[in-house]
Amino acid sequence: MIDVPLEFVEWCGYQSAPLKEGELAAYDEVEMRFALARRDSLVVVQRWSRGSGPTEMGVFLHESDAIRHLVILIGSDGRGAHHLPRLRVPAQTPREGRAAVSASESGVTVSWTIGGDAHQASFSRGVGGNNRARIFAQAADASLSDVVVALTAADGGQIFAIHEEASPTSS
Repeated sequence: MIDVPLEFVEWCGYQSAPLKEGELAAYDEVEMRFALARRDSLVVVQRWSRGSGPTEMGVFLHESDAIRHLVILIGSDGRGAHHLPRLRVPAQTPREGRAAVSASESGVTVSWTIGGDAHQASFSRGVGGNNRARIFAQAADASLSDVVVALTAADGGQIFAIHEEASPTSS
C-alpha cells in the first residue's frame, strides 16, 4: 500500500489521481502528473508534463524508495508554491557513508543499505538525472515521515541542503 500523507500531497498542490493500468499510485495538478508503476521487479517513477508523454524520473529496486523519490519530486514543487528556498544539489553526497553516487555512460546510480538490505536507484544520464540522484541521495535512508518534515521545513530540516539565496516573496 502506498502511504503518502494526503495533507502533504495537498500542501504540494497535488491530489490523488485515478490510476492507469500498471500504476501503484498517481498524483496530479493542472500541469503535471506523477505516477509509480511496476516494470518487472522494479518500480519506476514517471512524470507527465502537460501535452507530453511520460518521462522516467528514476528506477528503484524497492517500492518504498520510489515513494520517497516521488515525495521529493512533488515536495520540491510544494516548496516553490510556499516560497521556501529550493533544494540545493550538493557537490558531494552529504551524510558521508550513507549513500554512494556513481555515474557511468548509462546513467547515475545511488546505492545504499538499510538494515543490511541492498538498495539501489538509477537515474538517466545528463544534468537532470545527476541532480535528481544527488538530491535523492541526501534522503536515501531516511524515513518517509522525516523526508516530509524536511521538505516542509524552510531550512530543509536534517536531510536537505538548500540554496542560501533569499527565498522568493509573494507580491
